[in-house]
Amino acid sequence: NGDFINQEALDSNLNILYSNYSSGSNYIVKMYENITLVTTKTDLINTNLMDAEPSALTVSPHTANQSNLFIGLKNGRLIKIAGTTKIFPTNPVWSEISGPNFVGSISDIEFGTNENEIFVTMHNYGVENIWYTSDGGDNWSAKQGNLPDIPVKTILQNPLRLEEVIIGTELGVWRTEDFFAVSPTWIQSYNGMSNVKVTDLDLR
Repeated sequence: NGDFINQEALDSNLNILYSNYSSGSNYIVKMYENITLVTTKTDLINTNLMDAEPSALTVSPHTANQSNLFIGLKNGRLIKIAGTTKIFPTNPVWSEISGPNFVGSISDIEFGTNENEIFVTMHNYGVENIWYTSDGGDNWSAKQGNLPDIPVKTILQNPLRLEEVIIGTELGVWRTEDFFAVSPTWIQSYNGMSNVKVTDLDLR
């Protein structure tokens, strides 16, 4: 089940792997617990809130004692599950934190300095492709600025200079040094790369 290039997320604190396990109109995330042990426990995660196939999965790095999973869907909805593991707590709490103007398919979900700071990107044409919230999804701001109408695949904040954010797009890597402005200024920033699709960014 799932996609050919499948969406997955790892909670390395609790040794849990999440994977898109959807088939047809049956929208499911499969959870593999204790992945470092010989015997792995599996469970299926689904709900009425998940009304389309997952297109992005991310685990919050800001919770160590429970696994908070964020699921972006292909219809633009953003779902949060607080405590997906059966251990912490017993009953996971589901909530939708989509922005009212989300349109398109969610391509990436990333976090800032805490779990209330969330960056979301879309990979579609003709829509706002970059969104940001500082209050856990109660209010969202579009951060497209002067970026051309191109799909955005991934986003990453500079942890040493928070106003600097880079994105991977259908047309290479772009960056802004004023992300928190009402309308950020984006420039191409790939230092010798070609205008190629960039689907993921990570920091070492």
